[in-house]
This record gives sequence, structure tokens and C-alpha cells, in this order.
Amino acid sequence: MSKGIKIVLLIGVLVAISGYLIYDSVFPMAKAVDLPNVEDIEMIQIESDDITIDITTEKEMKEIIAMFEDSKPTRIMSVNESPAIRDYFIVHLPTEDNIMYGLYVYEDKNEWYLEQAYVGIYRLDRGIEEKLNVTK
Repeated sequence: MSKGIKIVLLIGVLVAISGYLIYDSVFPMAKAVDLPNVEDIEMIQIESDDITIDITTEKEMKEIIAMFEDSKPTRIMSVNESPAIRDYFIVHLPTEDNIMYGLYVYEDKNEWYLEQAYVGIYRLDRGIEEKLNVTK
């Protein structure tokens, strides 16, 4: 292989690595979702425009928190107090220590998302709407 081809390949590799590093710093992956321990949660309360659902059984709360913990971080940034999308569900997680965790769950382009204001946006597995007892 000639010296010129090696230099071109080396420059190409350096440009690709630099491009990835710039992309990763401008659009970072969301931080880990900040959730309380399921043992500390008193209930899960889901609100929409016209409904409020309280989930109080330990089994259901564990299943929902497990789905939230298994959510996949995205590179979409959360930059508002509430989602930019119109229809969403507010999920309140009050704890025994009187700390209120607030999350948003919504569907966008046939994907379900969990958003924690200013922390990140996470992709949820299908079936979350059944677990939360909500339908659109």
C-alpha cells in the first residue's frame, strides 16, 4: 500500500473519531433515570386531563418501577418542566420521606417514552400503557 493511501486512511479514521466525539458531546445519552427504591414508594399516582389512578399494591408498583428502570436512555434532551408533546400522563411517586418524584409518560410516533424533567428522556418497552391502566 502506498504512503498516500495510508495517509488518506489515517485522516479518514481521525475525522470519523472526531465526528463521533463531537456528536457525543453535543447530543449526550440521558443520565440514568432517578427513581426511589420501590420499598420507599407509598403509591403510584397517574394523572391525565380527566382521570387519576392510584396504584397501591406492592406487586403492581414493583412491575411498573421495573419497567421504568429498564427504560433505554435516548439522546433527546429534556429541557422543559413538562414534555413538549400535547398528550401525556403525569406519574407521581410519593415516598415515605415526603419526597415527590414526578415523571411523564407519553406516546410519540408509536413509541412510549418516560421523561424526567431536565434529567432525560427514555424509551419504554411496549405494554407500559397496560401496566399503567391508561389508554389513549
